[in-house]
Amino acid sequence: MSDSNKEYIVDDDGEADYNLIQDAIYDSGNGDIIRVRNGSYFENLKIFKAIELIGEDKNITTIDGMSKGHVIYVQANDVKISGFNITNSTFILC
Repeated sequence: MSDSNKEYIVDDDGEADYNLIQDAIYDSGNGDIIRVRNGSYFENLKIFKAIELIGEDKNITTIDGMSKGHVIYVQANDVKISGFNITNSTFILC
């Protein structure tokens, strides 16, 4: 992965580069920015590279983990996350 500084747009209505946040994360590289438009995203995210994840409005850009563990699991340094309402997270011990 290189420091590519690309920007990706995610929109749950299908009017952007991606419909799912995780798909944008897979395609991004270190230093990239993922902008998420307002809406509800029913996902559990794994972030494994240094990216910036920005929600359009923290009051109406929601990531809902559907009570299936962590909503966002970060496995990298230098990750920035802002502008989200995060709901339905659970912690499951194995």
